[in-house]
Amino acid sequence: MAENGQTEPVLIAVYDQMAERIQQHFGPAFHDLDVDSIHDMRVQIKRLRALFKLVGWIIPNFREANAFKPVRKLFKSAGPLRDVHVQQDLLRNWLSKAHHRHDTYYNYLKNREIEARPVFLKGAGRFDPRFFVKSRQGIEGLLNAYDLQFLDFKIRQLIRNQIDELKYRKYMEGAGDPEYHQIRIGSKEIRYTLEIYMQSFQTSEILQTLNDQIRGLHQSLGQWHDIEIAESFYFAFQKSSCYDQQALSNVDHKFTQYCFNKKHLHLKQFFQRWSGFEAFLRDNPEII
Repeated sequence: MAENGQTEPVLIAVYDQMAERIQQHFGPAFHDLDVDSIHDMRVQIKRLRALFKLVGWIIPNFREANAFKPVRKLFKSAGPLRDVHVQQDLLRNWLSKAHHRHDTYYNYLKNREIEARPVFLKGAGRFDPRFFVKSRQGIEGLLNAYDLQFLDFKIRQLIRNQIDELKYRKYMEGAGDPEYHQIRIGSKEIRYTLEIYMQSFQTSEILQTLNDQIRGLHQSLGQWHDIEIAESFYFAFQKSSCYDQQALSNVDHKFTQYCFNKKHLHLKQFFQRWSGFEAFLRDNPEII
C-alpha cells in the first residue's frame, strides 16, 4: 500500500467516463423515451455495476450493493420497457423475413409498452444525479490507500476467479438453462471487468482477443435469452383477452417455430464459441 495512492486517478477516470455516459443517455431516455438511449443507459449502468463490484473485491468493507442501490433502481425501472422494445424488434425482424402480418400481437406489445412507460418515468423521476458526485467521493477516498501494483494484482485475480466460475457453471453435471443464464451474466461481468483493466493499466492484442472471445459467449447467450423472454411474452399474449386461437392458429405456429429455431441456433453458436474460448485459454494459460 502506498501513502499517497497513485491509483486514484486511474479508476476514477474510468468512473467519470461511465457516469458521464449514463447522464448523456439519461436525458433523451427520460424526456423523449428514446429507445436507443434507454438501452445505452442500461448498458452503461451495467458497466458501472462492474466497477462497484471491483471496488468491493479490492476493499471488502465497501458495501457495493448498498452504494449502488440508487442507480440500480433506475436500471430496474427501465427493465420492463426495454424488454418490450426487444420483443418489438424481434417481431419486426420476423415479419420482414416471413412476409406475414401479426397485428394482434403487435398491438398487444404496443399496449405492454404503454403500460411500462410510467414505471420507467416514475423511477427516472426519482433518480437524483447527485448520486454520481457522492459515490465518486466515497470510492476516491477508499482507493487512495492502494498503490498501482496492488490494484493491478487484485483486478487480475478477480478476472481469473470470474473465468473459473464460468467454467464451473459450464461443466456442472446436468447443466441447463439456469446455468446458461449464469454464464450469460458472468461473461458480461468478465467483459466489463477486463475492459476496466485494459483502460486502467494495460491493453494488448492478446487481451483484446480474450475480450472478443468472451463477448462472443455473451452475445450468443444474450440472443438466446431474448428468445426465452419472447416465449414468455407470447405465452402471456396467448392467455390475454385479445388472443383468438382459431384466427391466429397459422401465424401462431410459424412464429413459435421461428422462436424455437432461433433459440436452438443461438445455443448451438454458444457451444461452438465456447470450444474456441477453451482452446484459447489452453494456448494462453498465463493470459491474465
